[in-house]
Amino acid sequence: MIWLKPLEVLYRFVVWVRNALYDLKLLPEWSLPGTVISIGNIALGGTGKSPLVMSVARRIREMGGEPVILTRGYKSGLRSGEWQVYLNGRVVAGISRPSVKPDEAVMQSRELQNTYVIVGSQRYAAARAFLQDLKLTSPTHWILDDGFQHRRLKRDHDVVILDARRPWGPCLPAGRFREPISALARATTVVVGKSTSPEQIVALMNHLRSLYPKLELCSVTFKQGPLRLACGEAPHTNRERFALVCGVANPDDVAHQLRSAGVNLVKVFNNPDHTSFNVRDVLAERLSFTSIVTTEKDWARDQESFESLGIAVYVAPLDLEWVHGPPKFLENNPVITYS
Repeated sequence: MIWLKPLEVLYRFVVWVRNALYDLKLLPEWSLPGTVISIGNIALGGTGKSPLVMSVARRIREMGGEPVILTRGYKSGLRSGEWQVYLNGRVVAGISRPSVKPDEAVMQSRELQNTYVIVGSQRYAAARAFLQDLKLTSPTHWILDDGFQHRRLKRDHDVVILDARRPWGPCLPAGRFREPISALARATTVVVGKSTSPEQIVALMNHLRSLYPKLELCSVTFKQGPLRLACGEAPHTNRERFALVCGVANPDDVAHQLRSAGVNLVKVFNNPDHTSFNVRDVLAERLSFTSIVTTEKDWARDQESFESLGIAVYVAPLDLEWVHGPPKFLENNPVITYS
């Protein structure tokens, strides 16, 4: 929309001023003990950040480290200054209120056994409170989920993931990008994903290398893992008909991955990202499908609603595989501890 262009120019100017204030040390940056790894993007979600966060956390554990994930908890229901700590899917510290549902944090906590996930918009304060409350823990790494724009925390590694099909474009409010492509100048690593072909990955990586010669470049591919029956009883039929129920940034990607994996998808119910589905809407279409499939994030947020349907519900995990990479800091990197 042409009329939004002046607002985009204003938005980009505000972003530039904010970054300049941090670059000039006029705005404070706080440090945490240990290694801080930021994983983020310049787009508004849907790039595959969550699988990347979990992949990095698993790799650090394999290296003998103790990672802790720090996440904002977008649309979680937490108020400013409030925080929560999850371990194995349960709240172990901080605020505990039924209305608080940080879907990604719950998912990460369930999938990454014995790994703490801290939720709170004031991530430095939440991390300090975590260290004070749970004195028995000694994190070696802090993974800052969606942290590229969260410059209040100093980081040792700044990882940005790009969607190879649309790596950059107009900024808010004219487009879906938080920052222009020039923001990659402050990144240490760029991970390219969601390409349509190997040639597309190579072309984009070569272009980025010409712009930022010092930037470490990696790439990943996402594959649909085997469906897991989460609740209900599998129907006795040779050909299940699935309805996808989800609230994610790019539902078309999820539907495409499922169909590519051979899932007979006949219906899609999509809600805005991080938003619960309407049970009545799904039941109204009950005769058109035999089973439901959803994402790990949606199951973590809406488990009770899914169970109330009385239908077989499958969870579709998304697997990440490195094509070029992983980043050097994950390759035989000695774990640094602190006291």
